[in-house]
Amino acid sequence: GKSVAGYDRMETPLTKALVAEGAKVHYEDYVRLVPAEFLDKEKTLVVYTPAVPASHSELQFFR
Repeated sequence: GKSVAGYDRMETPLTKALVAEGAKVHYEDYVRLVPAEFLDKEKTLVVYTPAVPASHSELQFFR
Protein backbone atom coordinates (compact mmCIF):
# COMPACT_ATOMS: atom_id res chain seq x y z
CA GLY A 1 0.00 0.00 0.00
CA LYS A 2 0.82 3.66 -0.12
CA SER A 3 1.14 6.18 2.68
CA VAL A 4 -1.54 8.88 2.60
CA ALA A 5 -1.70 12.26 4.30
CA GLY A 6 -3.74 15.33 3.71
CA TYR A 7 -5.52 18.47 4.74
CA ASP A 8 -9.19 19.26 5.13
CA ARG A 9 -10.91 22.34 6.52
CA MET A 10 -12.80 20.31 9.11
CA GLU A 11 -13.17 16.83 10.48
CA THR A 12 -15.97 14.89 8.78
CA PRO A 13 -17.16 11.29 8.68
CA LEU A 14 -15.02 10.86 5.56
CA THR A 15 -11.84 12.21 7.17
CA LYS A 16 -12.53 10.06 10.25
CA ALA A 17 -12.82 7.01 8.00
CA LEU A 18 -9.56 7.90 6.24
CA VAL A 19 -7.78 8.26 9.58
CA ALA A 20 -9.21 4.90 10.67
CA GLU A 21 -7.62 3.40 7.54
CA GLY A 22 -4.24 4.91 8.45
CA ALA A 23 -4.24 8.27 6.66
CA LYS A 24 -2.67 11.23 8.45
CA VAL A 25 -5.11 14.13 8.20
CA HIS A 26 -4.68 17.63 9.62
CA TYR A 27 -7.12 20.53 9.71
CA GLU A 28 -4.93 23.65 9.67
CA ASP A 29 -3.15 25.09 6.63
CA TYR A 30 0.43 24.89 7.86
CA VAL A 31 3.23 23.20 5.93
CA ARG A 32 4.79 22.28 9.28
CA LEU A 33 1.84 19.90 9.82
CA VAL A 34 2.69 17.88 6.69
CA PRO A 35 4.38 14.67 7.93
CA ALA A 36 8.13 14.65 7.23
CA GLU A 37 7.86 11.60 4.97
CA PHE A 38 5.83 13.68 2.49
CA LEU A 39 8.02 16.78 2.30
CA ASP A 40 10.19 15.43 -0.55
CA LYS A 41 8.49 17.06 -3.54
CA GLU A 42 10.05 14.58 -5.97
CA LYS A 43 8.52 11.57 -4.20
CA THR A 44 5.13 12.98 -3.24
CA LEU A 45 2.03 12.92 -5.42
CA VAL A 46 -0.26 15.84 -4.61
CA VAL A 47 -3.95 15.54 -5.43
CA TYR A 48 -6.26 18.50 -4.88
CA THR A 49 -9.63 19.82 -6.02
CA PRO A 50 -10.74 23.24 -7.30
CA ALA A 51 -11.98 23.90 -3.75
CA VAL A 52 -8.36 24.45 -2.67
CA PRO A 53 -7.49 28.12 -3.21
CA ALA A 54 -4.26 29.05 -4.97
CA SER A 55 -3.26 30.88 -1.78
CA HIS A 56 -3.24 27.66 0.27
CA SER A 57 0.26 27.47 1.80
CA GLU A 58 0.61 23.71 1.42
CA LEU A 59 -0.40 23.85 -2.25
CA GLN A 60 2.10 26.67 -2.81
CA PHE A 61 4.83 24.63 -1.11
CA PHE A 62 4.33 21.65 -3.43
CA ARG A 63 4.02 23.65 -6.67
